[in-house]
Amino acid sequence: MLRDHRALYRGHALAVVAPADTAAVSRVLALLQRAPHRRACPRAATPATAVAPRPDASSSQVLLSLARLNRVRAIDAD
Repeated sequence: MLRDHRALYRGHALAVVAPADTAAVSRVLALLQRAPHRRACPRAATPATAVAPRPDASSSQVLLSLARLNRVRAIDAD
């Protein structure tokens, strides 16, 4: 079971993944696309007062932690 830092909201995840780069994010999403009843629930850092996205009670979602994606490697001005 997953819950927010204030223990106000709860959810159940099938798995938690924390990819280290955008290629890994792409691979995770490609795998989930092949599974019709599986969805990603992306989670990034949020302010302490914000309610973060969380998996629902179905246990069919994969929590996609973006915490390890912590650098901007390039910016395309176009």
